[in-house]
Amino acid sequence: MERRLATILAADVVGYSRLMELDEERTYSALRVCRAVIERLIENHGGRVFGGAGDSLIAEFVSPVEAVRAAFEVQHKLASMSFDLPEGQRMQYRIGSISATS
Repeated sequence: MERRLATILAADVVGYSRLMELDEERTYSALRVCRAVIERLIENHGGRVFGGAGDSLIAEFVSPVEAVRAAFEVQHKLASMSFDLPEGQRMQYRIGSISATS
């Protein structure tokens, strides 16, 4: 049997429910922009988005190194974007990953 290494990356928005409660339209608009950026960067690093609900996203990578690079680039890119949101309502993502063989 051939073994395969996979790295799973999971991401979600910190305090998403609170942000939606404060300003649903602006939060959802920012979420759509963030999601498009994240999906593009994941694909650029050889990853594949295979799930998610609401503010969460789950992706698979063959390379753990590329998963970490993608996560770093996502955090860097999103931190540099302005969504015209007040300081307490900025969209911040939590990102984690785990590698396993199957």
